[in-house]
Amino acid sequence: MNRFRNLIFFPLLIVVTSFSYSDRLKLDEGVYEGDSSNGMPNGYGTMVYKDGREHTGAWLFGKRSGKGTEIFYDEEGKEYKRIEGVWLGDLMHGDMVFSFPNGDEIIGVWKENEMVSFSKGIYVWK
Repeated sequence: MNRFRNLIFFPLLIVVTSFSYSDRLKLDEGVYEGDSSNGMPNGYGTMVYKDGREHTGAWLFGKRSGKGTEIFYDEEGKEYKRIEGVWLGDLMHGDMVFSFPNGDEIIGVWKENEMVSFSKGIYVWK
């Protein structure tokens, strides 16, 4: 049975990966640089949004999906918030860490962009 599974899996892997390549895409929401497929972010890359924030991480069919980091900047270009965690279908979904330049952190569990609990009771303000 394992041999049969391998005969199906490996050719499929080759077909799926052969259509993904690194590119620079100008999209409605901003500029994306990284792996793409069919003119959409697909794989690993960075989107610099029109509002100045940037997201680096995994993408699937044009949506943030998987581990990633999103950085927000003020008008002077200084970082004022960083979010690290997991996205699913462009929504925060899983363990997320919000970090601020002064060292404060909010660590929680999110489901479909809603905080559902603080992870391990950690809510740190310095």
